[in-house]
Amino acid sequence: MATKDDVAFSDIFRSTPVQSAMISFVPALLALAQLANSYFNDLSFFVSVPFAAVMILFAILLTQHHFAQFRRRHFEREL
Repeated sequence: MATKDDVAFSDIFRSTPVQSAMISFVPALLALAQLANSYFNDLSFFVSVPFAAVMILFAILLTQHHFAQFRRRHFEREL
């Protein structure tokens, strides 16, 4: 159920595009680069797959934190 306090990623991206891109997309790109590096250099996936999983989880947690910061700033402006 949507309320007026719900914030979309597009709202945050419009507000802080560079920070949002760095937080959300760079860890995912690093994960993909590590997986590609492991594939093309015939390295073990036992290292690269956990690294990719941790980077994806890291991006998710940072994005959630960024949402919380944005909501707090928005709430403080309304006061």
